[in-house]
Amino acid sequence: MQLVIALGFHIGDIGDTDHPEMTKWMSAINGNLLSKDIRVVAWFGHTGNFIIETQSSNFSQISSELASASGKTFFVMSVAHLKECLAHLARLPMPMFEDGIRWTTGASFRMEYQTDDGQLPEGWSTKNGFFFPFSQSVVGVRKRDRLLTPTKLDPKHRIPWGAAGKDCSCKFGGTWTSRSERTLQGLLRVCPKG
Repeated sequence: MQLVIALGFHIGDIGDTDHPEMTKWMSAINGNLLSKDIRVVAWFGHTGNFIIETQSSNFSQISSELASASGKTFFVMSVAHLKECLAHLARLPMPMFEDGIRWTTGASFRMEYQTDDGQLPEGWSTKNGFFFPFSQSVVGVRKRDRLLTPTKLDPKHRIPWGAAGKDCSCKFGGTWTSRSERTLQGLLRVCPKG
């Protein structure tokens, strides 16, 4: 058995009031899974960040099974790929200082199966932040967050992580989901130790 990471698309998005009750939902998903060698064993937060125990290394199949069992779509990757992504995030260049702005680090992931063949695209920027492609399916992000004070975010003018995913979709097509570095680190912390 191995552990893999599954990131759900539009599950309990920040600002929404319909955060799922995770213990009950995980039990329901595990009960609905057709393949008994795929099972949710842990999660981080309430926005569809799961640790899956499985014998399969077919991420497309795991994603499909999770979608059938939950009614949601998932990006699936190995724990090693998550660690590699976090290593890339640690090396992202910091954008120039902007008064009243904090640069929040994270990543966007393409939901559709995508090979990493071909030329790696150049980085770009939008009003939401700076984007640094690691592969055809993973893009590092420095998201622009407005501050009310030097340490407090402005909740009324908050740019959600979904905006970073939309920027990636505009650039490359497809559907993208995004997570903060804090969430990705949280997934590693709750990952059962073998």
